[in-house]
Amino acid sequence: MSLSYITADIKALVTEKSCGPVLIRLSWHDAGVYSTGSLTGGCPNAVMRFTDAGEGKFGANAGLPDVAVGFLQPIADKYVPETISHADLWALAANVA
Repeated sequence: MSLSYITADIKALVTEKSCGPVLIRLSWHDAGVYSTGSLTGGCPNAVMRFTDAGEGKFGANAGLPDVAVGFLQPIADKYVPETISHADLWALAANVA
């Protein structure tokens, strides 16, 4: 499997489900807590996908763990972790969208 296969699957998903905006929002919120001062932050290890704690429970992220991550789950099942990480899949999905 290569990046071109993942990109093609994301393009098909965005076309079929019209979910581009929520995928962009997912990536934005995943990266949005990065601190340029301490060079730390972000949503480590894409933990927003877990709704029982942490980022997944933040009000600003409402709907993202269920809706956006849900859209990407079939692609994640196919490619994560052998080819791409969850966090990198989210960033790629936003760029494809």
